[in-house]
Amino acid sequence: MKNKIAIKGKIGSYISTFEKALTGAVANILEASNAYVMAIDADPNAAKLFHEQFEDVVPPSAWAGFEAVGRKQMHPKMLYGGGKNGHYIKRLPYSEQELVFNGERVTMLTRDGKDSILVDLREVTKEQAEQLVSNNHIRTPEEQRSYLEQYRKADEKQPVFRPPYKVGKQGLVISQPCTLTKRELSRILGEM
Repeated sequence: MKNKIAIKGKIGSYISTFEKALTGAVANILEASNAYVMAIDADPNAAKLFHEQFEDVVPPSAWAGFEAVGRKQMHPKMLYGGGKNGHYIKRLPYSEQELVFNGERVTMLTRDGKDSILVDLREVTKEQAEQLVSNNHIRTPEEQRSYLEQYRKADEKQPVFRPPYKVGKQGLVISQPCTLTKRELSRILGEM
């Protein structure tokens, strides 16, 4: 949770109630996930029994998440989506997910790779999250530098589109064989 703001009155009371319930919900999800994993470790057929028992409450797509939480492969807060960069956070090991959800800031190199800043992975842009997160860990500054260099070189290699003709004041110079539509010819004549 972000920095708490002191809010008094009815709204403050609602916020407090919500916070307690949400904190309890995360603890309960962890407990439920652990029970699910213990049951399927004891008997793999137990998964089907769980699915049938709770089909009106738990959608089929959620069971993989419960198992991942129970096996500590995924933080329980990821069941809520993990925020705008949730799919990047989900790639991380549980220990790094825990640090992210505890508000730990990570070092991110600036675009030129010369300076660094501390950022919250939950708050960065998509491009910055791609820079920070590899397939299974938060990149070190050296790995980020390599990542940035790779994309800088790719940007340099992008071919610049040049039309197969050039329109000048004196006329049209066609440098490569091409086919022009009536509309293109009309536009070109308008430019001359």
